[in-house]
Amino acid sequence: WTASTRRSGVRASTAGCTGATCSWHPRTSSRPTWSAARSSGTIPPRFRDARFDTFAERTPSLKKAKTTVVHFARVYPAVDGGVFLVGPEGVGKTHLATALLNVLGERGFPGLYFDYRELLGQLRSSFDKESGPSSLEVLEPILTAALVVLDGVGDETPTDWVNDTLARIVGTWR
Repeated sequence: WTASTRRSGVRASTAGCTGATCSWHPRTSSRPTWSAARSSGTIPPRFRDARFDTFAERTPSLKKAKTTVVHFARVYPAVDGGVFLVGPEGVGKTHLATALLNVLGERGFPGLYFDYRELLGQLRSSFDKESGPSSLEVLEPILTAALVVLDGVGDETPTDWVNDTLARIVGTWR
């Protein structure tokens, strides 16, 4: 599943995953309870109650993106890959991503939400051995979760280290 950018919003289609602003990926692993995942506080407060029925389909591309994500939710966990949404700021990628987490969490498939910029900040901090967790400890929840939303991928300047970090995360899901 992938989504491609259009000026008027997000355009989604089914194909191989190639790049993302938001991404989800199914994995087989032990799952935390949905209440624990939801109460972790990582989803921004304004999106904690996001639903598909409250998503504004302002353009045909946004309607297609919603249709793609709703279909993914309906067939999950019988999916072969993830979903990536790419588009301009403010079109609804985070709303769709967190709505997916909410719907699947209620069905017994809890997931994790991460702001990619904050994740990179935590990883940078891990280089100082005395400041806290190691990079492996920072990445462990993402690499072992059954369902992950990475929000804001692409908002960070694409240095070699940023690209390598994303490749490590996405490569684990293959």
